[in-house]
Amino acid sequence: MLALQRTVGNGAVTRFVQRVPGTNENVDDLAAQVRRMEVRDKATRQLEAFKSEVTRRVTAWEIAILNIGSAYSIAATNHSNAIAQKKKVDAIKSQAMFGVLAVATAGGLSWISALATAGETGLLLGALDTAARAGVGQAIGLGPALQQRVPTTDQTPVSTDPLVFQNERLVRLKKSQQEAQSTFRFYEDNFRVWNIKEWDNFDLDKQRVSHTEWLAQADLLRGQAELPPVEFMARELERGFWAHWAPALRVFEPEPTDPTGKDLRKVYKSPGTAVEARLDELGITKESGVGDFGWWTTDAEIDQLISWANGYQVRPFM
Repeated sequence: MLALQRTVGNGAVTRFVQRVPGTNENVDDLAAQVRRMEVRDKATRQLEAFKSEVTRRVTAWEIAILNIGSAYSIAATNHSNAIAQKKKVDAIKSQAMFGVLAVATAGGLSWISALATAGETGLLLGALDTAARAGVGQAIGLGPALQQRVPTTDQTPVSTDPLVFQNERLVRLKKSQQEAQSTFRFYEDNFRVWNIKEWDNFDLDKQRVSHTEWLAQADLLRGQAELPPVEFMARELERGFWAHWAPALRVFEPEPTDPTGKDLRKVYKSPGTAVEARLDELGITKESGVGDFGWWTTDAEIDQLISWANGYQVRPFM
């Protein structure tokens, strides 16, 4: 009411409220002003509520990146450190590690690490960026001219290196969040400076439905609430790393006594004490059927370890 008084004057409001006779034109104008301000206020409240929901989801996504990124880094460090103490077979490459991460984060977490297509490194397609940036403008319920100001999705690659991946993914999220907030401020500013008559054409239902649809899509990008503890994820990723690594302990070479080079023999490499200790800690030794490597690692034990590796499947975190 105070806003209406400032707009049309105390006398006009008094006449309108008390139904003092006046021209139909004045009464219609006052009623239109009230409707417009009600629409503006409701649109502003809906936008504020939507912004709060977006912020809540972005926070959950940030924690998910931190937790999964930490697990990825811990697993890679433990794998590399065990091998470095007595290197006989190189640690697996970051691309292979990223492949394990992609399997573990399949489904609702695939926005963190999308599977690479054949022959490519892990190119993250920006599902999160689409939600946190481009989707915001479409959800406001305004015209195409305003929507065109929303930035396009960033589809540049994110490093597969476990020690770099987390930071780059967080930077991408923060950039998306900042641009989403900038978009919100743009619409909030427009709400304040619009000519009051612009609100005659504003569709509150369309705005509300657009917000609901956006949030439903955003909920497909899971956050930290559904994730297991970091330690569990790190162990599961590392087990996947060792499953990729173990087959390299056995190679086939030409038999020296065969001049044709067609006969092949198996050549084995021992994992080394540090690696065997790590496999024990992760439960891989018992799970593979080896039980205990003991003082001397036999070829049969390596065959058992490789058999385990060939059949191992990384368990998704969700």
